[in-house]
Amino acid sequence: MIAAMGAKTTLVAGLAGILVWSVLVVAASRHIGSGDAGIGTMTLETPDSANPVVAPFQMTPEAGIPAAASAVTAAPLAPVGAANAAPPSVRPVQPDVFAYPVTPQAGALERVEARPFQMAKDPAVALLKTQAIARPMTIEAGLIAVGKATLQLEGLKPTARTRQCESSTGVPWPCGMVARTQQRLFFRNRTLDCALDSLSWQGVRVADCALSGKSVGEWLVENGWAEAAAGSPLVEKGRQAVAARLGLFGDDPR
Repeated sequence: MIAAMGAKTTLVAGLAGILVWSVLVVAASRHIGSGDAGIGTMTLETPDSANPVVAPFQMTPEAGIPAAASAVTAAPLAPVGAANAAPPSVRPVQPDVFAYPVTPQAGALERVEARPFQMAKDPAVALLKTQAIARPMTIEAGLIAVGKATLQLEGLKPTARTRQCESSTGVPWPCGMVARTQQRLFFRNRTLDCALDSLSWQGVRVADCALSGKSVGEWLVENGWAEAAAGSPLVEKGRQAVAARLGLFGDDPR
């Protein structure tokens, strides 16, 4: 009998616990439902192309920028000519003094007139056009090939490459060929500067040429590889070469 009563008591307690749990579940669900009612249904809005939404980060008054930032953005720009209204002062040129380039102590700039054109000291000296002859080809000592034309150096008589000279012992030697070789060695394929107005002519033309500032004709005459022409300013140099037995007037240098 006691066992039967204990079983009944356990059954009643279990049913009571289930009932309490059910009540708690119903109460909790009602509480959650009442909270969601305040939130409502959320709907997404698509932007209207006719009325675009201004992004919050844009610097416009409509975006809710603080008053200080709007004031800076809306500040009026200075006129273009305002910067030129008062020219900045520039420090005077003083090589011995180092200072900041712009100093308030300096005065206004002073305009200096341009210097007048000055003539050369010797107005009789004429300015000649020069033409560059690259990699000059030697025909003979004193003659240069310029394309199909020939350039003869001024102030001398070219030395024929077939010329024979007599040495101090009476033995002839091919001084003309040696003179041509000496001119080639002097050129060494360097560019000549010749007093010419152009490089287009036919036949033979006479002009002076220089190599690194040295007259080629003068070099040939003073070293005895060509004779000075009559009345040439190189006559005296030619006499000195003959007296010193240089070039054509000496022995075979080979």
